[in-house]
Amino acid sequence: MLLKLRVLSSLAPFDGSLLPTGQTGPTRPTSPTGPKSPTNPTSTEAFVAKVEPEKVEAAPAVKADLSWGDISEAETRRRFIDLMLREAGWEVLETEGDIASSKACIEVEVDGMPNNTGKGYADYVLFGADGKPLAVIEAKRTSKDAGIGKHQAELYADCLEKRYKVRPVIYYTNGFEIYLIDGMGYPARRLYAFHTEKDLELIMSRRSGSRDITDFTIKETMTNSYYQKRAIENMRKELRELMKFLKGEAGKTFTVNIEDDISDGGVAASVNSTVTYKERVLDFLANNRDLPVLKKIQNIEKLTPADIDELERILWKELGTKEDYERYLKREKMTAGIPVAAFIRKVSGLDRQKAIRLFSDFISANTLTAGQEEFINNILNYVCQNGDMEKNVFVTNRIFRESLLKHFPNKAAQVAGFVAMLHDSITVA
Repeated sequence: MLLKLRVLSSLAPFDGSLLPTGQTGPTRPTSPTGPKSPTNPTSTEAFVAKVEPEKVEAAPAVKADLSWGDISEAETRRRFIDLMLREAGWEVLETEGDIASSKACIEVEVDGMPNNTGKGYADYVLFGADGKPLAVIEAKRTSKDAGIGKHQAELYADCLEKRYKVRPVIYYTNGFEIYLIDGMGYPARRLYAFHTEKDLELIMSRRSGSRDITDFTIKETMTNSYYQKRAIENMRKELRELMKFLKGEAGKTFTVNIEDDISDGGVAASVNSTVTYKERVLDFLANNRDLPVLKKIQNIEKLTPADIDELERILWKELGTKEDYERYLKREKMTAGIPVAAFIRKVSGLDRQKAIRLFSDFISANTLTAGQEEFINNILNYVCQNGDMEKNVFVTNRIFRESLLKHFPNKAAQVAGFVAMLHDSITVA
């Protein structure tokens, strides 16, 4: 172990003659050619009495040559951080300033630091296979609190993001403690090892909320009619195919804005509305996002009695009747008598950052593996998209139950308790 940590450069061959020959326990048979003990094995006290006191007192004191609290930042990096990076599969380059794909690069120069020169040197930058930074590491000596390096690491991350257009994961460490800021809204948390390149790529991919250009999914707030969705999807595909036949300046951008104009050329005798109650609710939510009471719901804030009255007026009078509301609950298999605020949260979803904040205590108190992080992330995605998660989800939903037991075999009850707390926070009026 000492050789691995480079505390010792070499290890002398084992010298069996240094082993004590006196025994205080049961004796074992010795080899006929082995050395004989100078004392009676059962007379340890007699042997000790023969030792001259002055020789014991004159023995030189052994002074430790190394104190972990006194080693420099460079030694901290060489003896601890470099080793942990290698254990995570990273090759640590020897030349300062060199940049290479899939390598741990040291003393990487960055521009944009708030100092006289505008330059800084990141202790480590872990680059991905595409040549972009996956993570930045700020190191402090072992005698310093790792948290001292947090702000400096964030400044390096800002500079790297400005240059490479991607924000790296942030680590700050003193060799004994490692802390992570993954950039997904979670609070800084302690780790006991660095991530592999594959794990960091997974973290980076989870940040992306952008949809693929080939994804023609229609948002629920636009329409929930099957035939309307199919018509819009087909129209988008056909327009994209027609673009290649347009002539003119190469690379010219065309903005297509399609609106449906209803006109009868005169006075209509009668108009029969076929818009469902659900569509009216979704349209109202989509067009009134800045309404104060709706912002409170999105932010999981407690509503006042006046807020509840306003929501009931909108849902039960402006958009339809209370009977329409109750029929909708029954058709969507929602709990009868659900508070109007909880109903809107289920329909419109939640703000992700607010949902993460409710889980922050659990995340901060536990060091999560990549699989556990993905499981928590799936819960948050479900809650944000559906506005809530029932307390008994781990009983009624086989997929959630099996995933919970797989990733949290010893903390399943604790995770279920946090989900119940999340549900209570959401459904409170």
